[in-house]
Amino acid sequence: MTSKSAVETAKTLKNVISVGDVHGKFRELAFRISKRYMIRDSVICLCGDIGMGFHKPNYYRDEWKYLEQAAKKGNNVIIGVRGNHDDPSYFDGSFGEDFGYTSIKLVPDYAVVETALDRILFIGGAVSVDRTDRTVGYDYWENEIPVYDLSKLRKARKPTIVVTHSAPSFAEPRGKTGIVKWMANDQKLYYDADAERKVFDQVWDYLVRMKRQPDTWCYGHFHMYDNRMYDGTRFVVTEELCFYPIRK
Repeated sequence: MTSKSAVETAKTLKNVISVGDVHGKFRELAFRISKRYMIRDSVICLCGDIGMGFHKPNYYRDEWKYLEQAAKKGNNVIIGVRGNHDDPSYFDGSFGEDFGYTSIKLVPDYAVVETALDRILFIGGAVSVDRTDRTVGYDYWENEIPVYDLSKLRKARKPTIVVTHSAPSFAEPRGKTGIVKWMANDQKLYYDADAERKVFDQVWDYLVRMKRQPDTWCYGHFHMYDNRMYDGTRFVVTEELCFYPIRK
């Protein structure tokens, strides 16, 4: 009998948890899922910067076995969206490799995953503030930025949860004090960082205008924690490998 895919299994689960940037720490993520927090019956959403593309494919096949075991142990599935520190080809289907695991799925931008109670919209991408210190195709991918795709957004039914890597400009952090040193060496960074946030402003404006405003919007990227309401939606940013129970 063929095993269900992660997306198919998600439809049977009620609990939803978001996790901040993983940065390739797959074994630590597996430990936190199965032993530290003993997560069960949950859709675990990775908010980007998973760490895909920094090693050869076999490395991920080997490391992911720990995630697969941790997920299956608690009847969980893991769904991840791309960050800026991820090779987009692992998410958009062009790489064409899922490693044969049925509890883990990397999804493209504007993918919608349904659970027993929720509809989750995933949108990835952000700007690497340290891009001047990175090498294209090795630890930096030029197509990292988020893209506003109205045609795909229109096709997405009303999401109750949005999971992204970055966030709208009104969400925390709202300043650029954390990237001042990088802006000194990258003249375009200020404007590109603004453009990144404006993509998610557009997504938010569309959802509000069409009365599709989500209950919760979770994101990573900024290596901080903040949790606050904005116009009826809870915006939550989590630190590296931190878990936030959206629905439990």
